Amino acid sequence: MVEVKRLPEFDKWFSNIKDKTVRLRLALRLSKVQRGVFGDVKHLQDDVWEMREFFWGWLEIILHET
Repeated sequence: MVEVKRLPEFDKWFSNIKDKTVRLRLALRLSKVQRGVFGDVKHLQDDVWEMREFFWGWLEIILHET
């Protein structure tokens, strides 16, 4: 299992997404990350990863290992 810590800035951004389908897809993707299934990610540097989604335009979420 992977611990996902959501920052207040992310929660504010996430709660402001009006499209329920987009919110659901992102929630499902984060759920997969918690189970260790990262999907399409790109290593940026040291312990920083970019999680990419190809819907709702181009969406990138930055992951940081601690």
